[in-house]
Amino acid sequence: MDVHFQMFKRGNGYHPWMFNFTVDICRFLRKPYNPFGIILFKAGRHFTNFNHSCPYMGDQIVDGLHVDYKALQVPIPSGEYLLEITWIFNKRPQLITNVYVTIKED
Repeated sequence: MDVHFQMFKRGNGYHPWMFNFTVDICRFLRKPYNPFGIILFKAGRHFTNFNHSCPYMGDQIVDGLHVDYKALQVPIPSGEYLLEITWIFNKRPQLITNVYVTIKED
């Protein structure tokens, strides 16, 4: 199973921004190897049961996800963003999850 992450920033439409990468989930859970993947995983690991190595059986749940801006470790300027997550099984995209975020600096 692979997961493709792409970040977009809104400005006269959504445009690619910051990162665009694919992670082999089974390999990543054995030994994290992608810096952006590590940051995203740390930000969301407490809200999911997606925390053990392959094979995965049954439902995988993300519940109550919220991210502390300060915990991201990456300075992100104010703006509107889209994180597009494509879930790939057997080398075929099966599901796309869009996460829309607005960041406002104080």
